[in-house]
Amino acid sequence: MKEIRKYVLKRSSIYVTVFTLSLLSTSCGKKEGAIISASRNNNIATSHIDLLDDEFSEEDKEKEEFALKKSEERYADYKKRREEAIEQKIKQELYEMCSTLIHKESKMFQYIEENHEQYIDFYIQNKSMSPKDVILNVNIKNCEVLPYYNNEYKDRYVTYHKNNPEIPIDKIIVYVNIGLDTPFYSNTKDIENPYSDLIIANKYNKLPADFVPNGYDKNIDRDLSIKGIASEAFKEMKQAAKEEGLYISSVSAYRSYNYQESVYWRQSKLDEFFSSSKRRKNLSEEQIKEYRAWRDNVSAREGHSEHQTGLAVDINSTSESFAKTPEGKWLADNSYKYGYILRYPKGKEHITGYDYEPWHFRYIGVKMATAVYESGLTYDEFHAMFIEPILRKDPKTSELSSDDFYNLHVEKVFNQYASPQTEEELIMTSKTR
Repeated sequence: MKEIRKYVLKRSSIYVTVFTLSLLSTSCGKKEGAIISASRNNNIATSHIDLLDDEFSEEDKEKEEFALKKSEERYADYKKRREEAIEQKIKQELYEMCSTLIHKESKMFQYIEENHEQYIDFYIQNKSMSPKDVILNVNIKNCEVLPYYNNEYKDRYVTYHKNNPEIPIDKIIVYVNIGLDTPFYSNTKDIENPYSDLIIANKYNKLPADFVPNGYDKNIDRDLSIKGIASEAFKEMKQAAKEEGLYISSVSAYRSYNYQESVYWRQSKLDEFFSSSKRRKNLSEEQIKEYRAWRDNVSAREGHSEHQTGLAVDINSTSESFAKTPEGKWLADNSYKYGYILRYPKGKEHITGYDYEPWHFRYIGVKMATAVYESGLTYDEFHAMFIEPILRKDPKTSELSSDDFYNLHVEKVFNQYASPQTEEELIMTSKTR
């Protein structure tokens, strides 16, 4: 091996000598002299190389060249591994720092222990964000797997989650979709297809002033009328109740935009609130604001009433005591079989914006009504979760019948997501998607 190294060193010195002589010859003033000098030097170098080549065998030379090549590869590998180790150390230090900061916020109501590693990874990628905001953003990000998640509302989700730590994370998504992160009657939208059987008129969705539903002139009781499909279903429901010895009758059905306005501003209600004879036209802005705050809980403003859709009906009474009557109990348990749902259930006032109304029923079709009944959701929630996302992607689907819409777009998704998911279920869903 020493002899081989000696060979390599000798050969290297010859290359240096040749290179030096070449430089000297190039600097000669005469071109011809330079060529002769370079040729002579090259011959000398070649003879020395030939002597060395004779001294060492081809096998020895190949071994030495292989050894040098392996040495270079080992150094390159060492350099790479060292750089990786340094990078890993930096990452570990950053991980530990972020983990410590996240742990300090573990008492946050929104902190989910199973998300801890995700919090850290997200924090490392978003170092300018506070640990609290990291937790909120990761929680919301995990909800992207939900079929009703709307990426346009991402910032609204995070803000609402931050301000309402007691609300389950999946409900945060639903409530923002409804519009509950903003005050009632603010951020309202005009309803694009008011003729749809799946229309939702509430405090965030407004009907046109001139809207009149098609075929609303089907009488159900006396001079009261609703849309034909809802009318037929109501008559079937009425007959079924009668067969069980119960009597149901409508006390209010379709209302026009203008009629609803008169109901809201009824003089008897103004007198009741102000304890004096005050006219609407004489009210100050502050008095109007006070009256609305009181009246909004029990009556819809014009354009926001379901009665204008021609699909809603008030039955027997407008008193909460109706819920305790045999008819009230029967309707609560059986109306879905005929396509009707209890529109403003008890305990959901913060979602619907209305006091409990055990007499107010809305027609949405048998399959859809059955799903709403089984889910325990309000129509506001159900619509935001299973109907609105489809309409947003393809507005033309609003032209489908209720049953067709359910069969094509709701059934499969509803069966998978109808039951409220726990935080752990959301995390597992996120990991498996």
